[in-house]
Amino acid sequence: MKKHVRLATSIIALTALLATGASASAATQTIDGREGEDSAVVPVNGIIGEFDNTTPGPDPEDTSKWINVTLPTTALFYSEDGNVSNLVAPNYTITNNSARKVDVIVEDVENLQATSVIDSLSINTIELIDSGVKSTSLTGTDSLFELDDNSNAAAASDSFTFTGSASGALTLSDEVNPSFDLILKFIPIIS
Repeated sequence: MKKHVRLATSIIALTALLATGASASAATQTIDGREGEDSAVVPVNGIIGEFDNTTPGPDPEDTSKWINVTLPTTALFYSEDGNVSNLVAPNYTITNNSARKVDVIVEDVENLQATSVIDSLSINTIELIDSGVKSTSLTGTDSLFELDDNSNAAAASDSFTFTGSASGALTLSDEVNPSFDLILKFIPIIS
């Protein structure tokens, strides 16, 4: 009898695992005939047709399919009028269009050009450039912010800006145009 219970439990667990596409660490249930149990309910979800990441539903096998964000294609920082050593920027918005929350990570800065004049430059509170080079405090896992899912429009968007200083700008006779590529990573939050 114990052999049949174990076999039934194994089949149910395997069926649930295959039906959800989940990993082996997914939640399980144990049916124990000694406790008067001889059946189980296993909810089964499916995705038929093209996956729509803007509506709630079961998680696809590749959870990165939940990523659907809108963000600017370029951003700008500049010297503040009247104080060329103070760096400022407009606010830029990132909006999550997905039915799952998304964590926005500052992963890296690359292709730094003409940044030697910059003392420091941060995106919100994350330092990107220090003394003209990529900041050593940039870990690649720094969360810029978490965006709620699209059912909460007010919390599904957040903004970033740049602040910093460029004391070398005080001695410049010509305009300098520093540039770099900001690498952002988006991680869906599956709860």
